[in-house]
Parts: sequence; C-alpha cells; structure tokens
Amino acid sequence: EVIGIAGVAGNGQGEFFESVSGEVPQQDASSVRIRGKDAGGLTITGRRLLGAAFVPEERLGHGAAPRMKLSENLLLSRHATDGKAFVGSGGMVKSGAIQAASQRIIEAMDV
Repeated sequence: EVIGIAGVAGNGQGEFFESVSGEVPQQDASSVRIRGKDAGGLTITGRRLLGAAFVPEERLGHGAAPRMKLSENLLLSRHATDGKAFVGSGGMVKSGAIQAASQRIIEAMDV
C-alpha cells in the first residue's frame, strides 16, 4: 500500500512523514501503528522491518550518501533489514546480490 500526503508546500507534510518514519522521534509516538502493530517506540530500522518506507521529496538532502553509487547506498541503507542478502557469513559483501538489487530498483523506478 502506498500512502501519499498532498498539500500546499510548507504545511507540514515533510514533518509528518519524518515523524511516522521515525526519522524525528516524537514525544507521543505511541500512536504510530504500522500493519496493526504499535511502532511508536521503534527505531527507523524497526519500522522498516514492519514494512514502512519513506521517500523524501528531496533525495539529495535525505540520501544516505549522495556522491556514492546506488549499490553502495543500498548496502548502507538496507544493511540492518536486508543484511543477510548482501553480506555473507564471513562478512564479505555479496556484490552480485547488491548489483542485482540495484538493477531491479533502476528498472522499477526508471532511475
């Protein structure tokens, strides 16, 4: 499911998503529910594990590392949630798996 918020710029859409994603912790975060589960006390990683994702309006301002390749950003941003898919038991990076995932993103998102 994809949920979007529309409104006049500057009316809090970005702040809303930062709160829901966990990027900016809120005092009363217990009201955040993801797939029916209380996510208020969870970190960004915990919320991602429940299936939440946040696509910022300004990717360079919120990107993991704007000067790095997509594959490198993928490894950085998904290590906690998809680590086993990208890193082997000996700690070696599975470059083929990262490249394949990057290619799927490029094709799906028309990057």
